[in-house]
Amino acid sequence: MMTKPLLLAAAIGAVTLAISGTASAASSVLGVTTPAGYIPMVKALNQVCEAPGVKIEGHFGGNTGQQIAQIEAGSGVSVVVTDAATLKSIKSKVTYTKTMTLGGTPMMLVWKKGLNLKGPEDLTDASVTRIAVADPKAAIYGRTAAQWLSGQKPEVKKALEPKWLAVRNLPQAMSYVVRGEADAAFVNVLAAKKNERKLGGSVKVTSGYEPITMTASIVKGSPNEKAAEQYLNCLGTPKAKAVLKQFGVGNDV
Repeated sequence: MMTKPLLLAAAIGAVTLAISGTASAASSVLGVTTPAGYIPMVKALNQVCEAPGVKIEGHFGGNTGQQIAQIEAGSGVSVVVTDAATLKSIKSKVTYTKTMTLGGTPMMLVWKKGLNLKGPEDLTDASVTRIAVADPKAAIYGRTAAQWLSGQKPEVKKALEPKWLAVRNLPQAMSYVVRGEADAAFVNVLAAKKNERKLGGSVKVTSGYEPITMTASIVKGSPNEKAAEQYLNCLGTPKAKAVLKQFGVGNDV
């Protein structure tokens, strides 16, 4: 039979273990990263895919190449959300145990208020003098815009090249159009929808570039592969698909 001091010590020990266990469970962190143009989408996905005992942290900043370099340096990210072509093109020691296709998404052409364009064929018009495009070496829609331009007829390409305004990323390209510092820009569905009231108009560009397929990949050897598996499972659920569709990702978008 335990004496009172021993009973008290045992009780304190049990409480300490319980607190320690709770802290351990709460400290399970899942790092998720994505390029600038998809930060709002991933934030929304993180909210709907929250799981008990797992804290989802967004690691945002820089383009996909820079984010992969940070993972290689030990950033602790477990899931990378980006497009398949970009992920494939990056040379890195980082590998993945699983990649899930989230869906396709189109490139959008947007233009400032005061312009009345019908599509990319109108970009040669004299009323269009500056077309903001994200860095093709770092941004998804910079790459697809460059592909689209390179596929145009020689006379069209010659007319458009002097109008090409290189900017750092998609949000910057969008802001140039909203502020009227550029006449048009190539962006994603999310940016076009979010700024709809600030634009003269927008239209899907459905051809002339490699299709954009968004994916989510689990980093091999990442700190929390189990939680990453649960996260990817969640991305396949109706609630997550509804979020993806809202942000312009999905085969039926």
